[in-house]
Amino acid sequence: MSLDFGPQFGYMINARGVVGGNTHNLNDWDALNKFDFSLLLGVSFRLNDSFSLGLRSTAGVTNAVEISDRNFTNTVSQISLAVRF
Repeated sequence: MSLDFGPQFGYMINARGVVGGNTHNLNDWDALNKFDFSLLLGVSFRLNDSFSLGLRSTAGVTNAVEISDRNFTNTVSQISLAVRF
């Protein structure tokens, strides 16, 4: 078993939004924060000599979109299956 924890830093490379079936480029929208800081926590289990299973969650700390007084943060949950050759 292993435990993952710590900070995660992110940088927005591309941003797109879909409205009414049309895709719009949002890269130049000033309200989007290009840098992101998150805290992560995860655990992985070695099932046998060939397989491992992992669970990981990332909670955003920085505000991703600066609109009025609301906070919009990035949150990600991951499940992984690793195979050793």
